[in-house]
Amino acid sequence: MERLLAIDTSADTCSVSLYNKGEWAHFHEVLPRQHAKKVLGIIDTLLKEQAVPMSTLDCVVYGQGPGSFTGLRIAAGVASGLSMALNIPVCGVSTLTALAMALSDCPAGTKILPCIDARMSQVYWCPHLIDAQGVPQPQAIEQVSDPETLVLDGEWIAFEAIGNGWQYQDAMPDTVVNAVVHRHADRQPHAADMIRWVLATEPTLLPPGQVEPVYIRNNVTWEKQPKIGS
Repeated sequence: MERLLAIDTSADTCSVSLYNKGEWAHFHEVLPRQHAKKVLGIIDTLLKEQAVPMSTLDCVVYGQGPGSFTGLRIAAGVASGLSMALNIPVCGVSTLTALAMALSDCPAGTKILPCIDARMSQVYWCPHLIDAQGVPQPQAIEQVSDPETLVLDGEWIAFEAIGNGWQYQDAMPDTVVNAVVHRHADRQPHAADMIRWVLATEPTLLPPGQVEPVYIRNNVTWEKQPKIGS
């Protein structure tokens, strides 16, 4: 694939990236509660600045979650609409894996624990391990829990910590906090890392419009036709 557009609105940051035959363009700024109003304009600006016709895109990538329920609906809705209008495939990428991908330059075997603020004093998390190709691989299912109940197996005695969920570190068990080698608590998922993951793994792409946000909490369902721009 030569041209990919990625959108992530799972957190306060609105993140849009364009990959064009090896060239990159990004928008990554904190825009709390403004994603729905601004994301389409941001996409249009990036495409025009890079002189890339929307009709030449090969795939729309989106942050599928976990994250803000409203934010996930926005990214999924935009990805669904664009893919159907252009008749191109879509690809959802885990926001936790995207965070881990930001540290993919770490040596193979590096352990990473991405952690996202789930609100209600809880966190989304999933341990990852950098493989020989420099791609973070999930080592468990994605889950949501109270920080106090975050437990890792005995092999996780040293790891990289990333994501805004680490603001709750004071409530986490000492065994977890003491195993952190470096902490990147200011990082939020970046659309560019989602594209990088797609290029590195070549996942199965889904047909136009087939999006499915991942909420993790069971009491939330995806509305097939979310309202965008309101």
